[in-house]
Amino acid sequence: MSTDVQSAGRAADAARRALRAALGDRLRGPGPDRTESLAHDNTVLHAAPAVTPVGGALRVVRVPLPTAAVFEGFLDGIQRSAMIAYLDGVPLLHGTAAAVIRRRDAWGRMHTWAEPLIAHGGYVSRSVLGATLWAQVEGILGANGQSLHDTDTQDSPASRHPSALLRQGLDALSRVRNDLERDAGEAWCLVHGDRPLYVDGSLRTSASMLRSAGVVGVVKSHATLYVPDADVPRVLSLGAGERTSLIAVMDADGGSRYLTWYLRLRSAAGRDPFFGLIRVEIGAGGRDAGDAEARADAASSALLAERAPLAKPDGRWDVMPYAIRDCEVYLRAVA
Repeated sequence: MSTDVQSAGRAADAARRALRAALGDRLRGPGPDRTESLAHDNTVLHAAPAVTPVGGALRVVRVPLPTAAVFEGFLDGIQRSAMIAYLDGVPLLHGTAAAVIRRRDAWGRMHTWAEPLIAHGGYVSRSVLGATLWAQVEGILGANGQSLHDTDTQDSPASRHPSALLRQGLDALSRVRNDLERDAGEAWCLVHGDRPLYVDGSLRTSASMLRSAGVVGVVKSHATLYVPDADVPRVLSLGAGERTSLIAVMDADGGSRYLTWYLRLRSAAGRDPFFGLIRVEIGAGGRDAGDAEARADAASSALLAERAPLAKPDGRWDVMPYAIRDCEVYLRAVA
């Protein structure tokens, strides 16, 4: 992991030059970079997790109007990727992952909280590349201050197809980004306890963030729907300022891992049914249903307060607060 300000482009170029100098003809040029299109083309709709509506049937709840901005910190991460080359036909991906918390002061100005977490490195299948070439590439990247990540997992497909191996690399890079985001959020909880923190993404991998009464996770995409098919129309017909009642996401033992609900930030009249729709997560925390619903109301009201100023020109402005756009602009400047 690196906390320097080397850009993703410079890091990828440095890795490519060092590998070309050491490996010569074994290195093949990557051709047109297609990593980002591959990431989008392979989006899949995930099956719903085990969920249970809290208090019976799913209901629609009108959220109290916000009175003031609540969140003090905003956590977001980014990832960038580029093909370096093919090593004996095996794709070597370069990836940069970064995460940061930006803190808002009493005058609404944004400041960086702690140092951003930045990781530059290569991503390749160790089993397909082979131990000898892996060790050589690892040494070359290490001399340039970058790490080499094995993209193999227990669920990796048994395929040498370059596209399948490239997909593995993108998935591994996403895991590194998620790890950095979790590390940043847990550092906030250690220092600030229950101070309000907006997390762009799921909290499910962090016990510390799920324990904090001040941390709220916001999921902007909906490849996974956390309701049965019969309740999908109710979710998609939410009006601006309305949320669903709580949904408990269950663990393997039948206990509640965390609580989630859907919230409509802006009217979707005449638009895509997902316009302005977010899914919110908080820890279960052993609360009874009434206390949990009260916290969901308070968190939803705080999220409605973040609708202005708009996060334009970002295309996700309908579900993204300006402070999260600020995090992304900052990270793209330093990483």
